[in-house]
Amino acid sequence: SEMALVEGLDDVKGVAAGACHSLAFTSKGTLYAWGLASDGRLGFTTEDASAPPTQVALEGVVDASAGKYHSLVVASEGVVFAFGDNSYGQ
Repeated sequence: SEMALVEGLDDVKGVAAGACHSLAFTSKGTLYAWGLASDGRLGFTTEDASAPPTQVALEGVVDASAGKYHSLVVASEGVVFAFGDNSYGQ
């Protein structure tokens, strides 16, 4: 497969990659998620099996990490948000 530009993202400060989804956050703290949308791992609900980069309703993001079925985000206040599969308390 070839390298491809991820459309719709500007001023990206950081990215995270899970098994089937990705996260990116901007220098202004805006979070975007895309890829496989099952288990809530993208931070929003969609009927699409695979979502394009979509803004997540969370502000002030300073760091992000993606697991196989879940995502973790650190906000500017120092709090952590988790979303996605929670079968094992992740």
